[in-house]
Amino acid sequence: MEVSIIIPMFQSEKFITSCITSILRQTFKNFELIIVNDGSTDDSERLAKNVLVNANISWKIINQENQGQAAARNRGLHEASGQYIIFIDSDDTVDDTFVEQLYLAIKNNDVDFAFCNYAFVKKSNFEKKGLGNLILLSRDEIIHDFLYRKKQIIITGLILKKDYIIDNHLCFDNDSRFSEDLIFLWKLIYSCNRCMWVDKQLYYYFIHPNSIMTSSKYINILNGYQQFCFLTDELELRYPLLVETKLILPRWKLGCLYSAAHILTYTEFKSLCFKLNYKNLFTELYTFKDAKVFLSALILKLNVAFFYKLARIL
Repeated sequence: MEVSIIIPMFQSEKFITSCITSILRQTFKNFELIIVNDGSTDDSERLAKNVLVNANISWKIINQENQGQAAARNRGLHEASGQYIIFIDSDDTVDDTFVEQLYLAIKNNDVDFAFCNYAFVKKSNFEKKGLGNLILLSRDEIIHDFLYRKKQIIITGLILKKDYIIDNHLCFDNDSRFSEDLIFLWKLIYSCNRCMWVDKQLYYYFIHPNSIMTSSKYINILNGYQQFCFLTDELELRYPLLVETKLILPRWKLGCLYSAAHILTYTEFKSLCFKLNYKNLFTELYTFKDAKVFLSALILKLNVAFFYKLARIL
């Protein structure tokens, strides 16, 4: 088996049929599908089986008690038999050529991982957009471009070798419920030598009120902050000469506060600002070469309430 596609599934009855259908439409067929049912109590498992029962692919559904998305992905990795790994979320869909283009990009170019662009959508997409341009990136280039948001990378929009995951001790933190994807991505990016960018929107990220992206709360965010501090301390020790490393944590904190403004009350948000030492952010990001980031950090330093209101309307 060449590719293992891993889907963590929790309370996904509204979306799992569309997700699996988009996978069954793939032009690349040499894959197995592993669904980790993370303690769903709705109709997710039955609906998934209904779609898969007559499908001409290798598949299995693994049931476990609810432990969170990170633990579900780690379980899927443990069960995977493919040489290459792809993660897809149960409420998203993918382009018909998603697997094929990522597979060929990593297989034919001797890179550590390959990734594509993604699009935010409000309904299921089923498309075949054609081939994306392939662009080779060094580790330093992808670190810079990811930090400055010049390249779109999400954990569900890439492919990597299973052996590479094992050799570099990459896994998701089972105890983290906020930013665990980003922590994994930074570890992946720093450990790589080069990667391939497929410049085409092949992954469709579905936004809905109950998605993990829009439902993480105060305690989970603080936990994510603690884990991110551990990550950046480790990276600074291992890569002291990379100037971008010192900017990762303050850039994450600013982005975190922007997102938190949408999901926390003002009282919670203000408390989070102090926990994240917001008054130092402007100084920490002073050398960050992005006018929007610079201005956002300045507004936050001068007026927390105004930053909160502005973030909620943008």
